[in-house]
Amino acid sequence: MRFITLGVYRQNYYQYDTNALSGALNAYKLHLRNIANLLPENLSALIALEGLDDGLLVSWVHNTESKYDILTLRCGNRVSGYFDLVITYRDSAISAGSNMVISRVLSEVGSDGTPLHDLAFHEIDICEDNQIVHSFLFHQCVEFEI
Repeated sequence: MRFITLGVYRQNYYQYDTNALSGALNAYKLHLRNIANLLPENLSALIALEGLDDGLLVSWVHNTESKYDILTLRCGNRVSGYFDLVITYRDSAISAGSNMVISRVLSEVGSDGTPLHDLAFHEIDICEDNQIVHSFLFHQCVEFEI
C-alpha cells in the first residue's frame, strides 16, 4: 500500500497543501508500527535511518540471472555529513517501467550538471504474499519500486 503517492506529492509541492502529506506520513507511521514485528531487523534500521531525504541515486546494478539489485544513494547534508547508502535486494523483481525510471533518474541532469532528481520519500511495505516492496518517490514526480 502506498501512502505518499504522486497525488499527495503534487498537492504538497505544487498546490502548497501540506494537509495531505501530513495525513499520509501519519498513516504510514501507524502502518509501520503495525507491521514492525514482520520486518527483518535490517529493514527496521533502514526505516529509522535519518538523512535519506534529498538523497541522490548514484548507481544501480540489476542482475536478472541472480535476481538481485544493488542501489547506491548519496545521502546526508553539509551539517551532518554525507554518506553512501548501499542497499542490496535479493530475490528482487523490478518492472520494465521501473527499470526505465531508474535509468532516467541516473542520467538526467540540469544545465549545471547537477542531478534533476533527488529523493523525496521512500516507503517499505509487506504485500499479501509476504514479499517486501521498497518504493521510491523522487522530486520532479519520478517513482519506482523494487
